[in-house]
Amino acid sequence: MNRKMILWIIGSAILLTFLLLVVVVENSGFSAVKTFDTKGELIVHREPQVPWEEITDFAVSQGKIFLFYDDKGMVNVYSFEGEFLKGFQICTIKNSHGGITVAEGLVLVESRLPVIYAFDPVTLELKYYVTGGHDGWERQTEEYKEYKRLQVYFDREPVHSDGDWSFILSDDGRDILVSESDSRFQSVGFLPKRSDLIESLAVLLVVLILGFTHTIEPYPIRKK
Repeated sequence: MNRKMILWIIGSAILLTFLLLVVVVENSGFSAVKTFDTKGELIVHREPQVPWEEITDFAVSQGKIFLFYDDKGMVNVYSFEGEFLKGFQICTIKNSHGGITVAEGLVLVESRLPVIYAFDPVTLELKYYVTGGHDGWERQTEEYKEYKRLQVYFDREPVHSDGDWSFILSDDGRDILVSESDSRFQSVGFLPKRSDLIESLAVLLVVLILGFTHTIEPYPIRKK
């Protein structure tokens, strides 16, 4: 088999593997979420946007689960039955860390910037937000004092139960486990799962590209 035929076969395999990888990724249920760093800004999503990153933490209130993806500043809200209700994307940056908790009848979400957003767990509307930062600290503004007051709640032990329902984060940080009336914990079942096929296809694609690159290298010229 000559080199041209080998290149054609490997090239076709690369194209086929790439297309298959795109199809699998598109149907995985995950989304490529872009971040933004405008302090205080908030984007509302009516359709689920599930980042590839792990779930950082979650909160439970009023029969709803609030999943927080700190890396992307994303909060996805589901009913206990698994219905997607709303998504919030808050401002974030690469450094520091944020958090989510329930306090004073509100769901509080802390951004990395820092900003604390307060959501009504019943209506899922933003009630208000407060900002921290060096300027507020220097001037001891009322907003900064409110920020520091709310920040204390994030240091407390989170409550991940509501009535007979109890929830925990899975060990790999990619799923929520639920127990009803002290029964055995099991997956909530409505979050997308990472497929091993994606990693296998990605590895195969790299191998094929390396093989193609090696094959197109010119043969060494033999000296007489």
